[in-house]
Amino acid sequence: MDKLEREVLEEFKEKIRKDGFFYEDDLLKKCLELKNNNRDRAFKLKRSVEWIISQYYDLNKVIKTK
Repeated sequence: MDKLEREVLEEFKEKIRKDGFFYEDDLLKKCLELKNNNRDRAFKLKRSVEWIISQYYDLNKVIKTK
């Protein structure tokens, strides 16, 4: 796990602890921001973070769409 992945993961795990969920759009925006708007790299980071979160939580319950 690289530094950016860990940073995003911790931020969104904290949102889950606080609110019980997070918005998928917020995760994508954060990934795009960190990967300088490179969509391929941002989606790879997003999928990676979602996979790690899925090891702890049911994604259907913690990811919401706006």
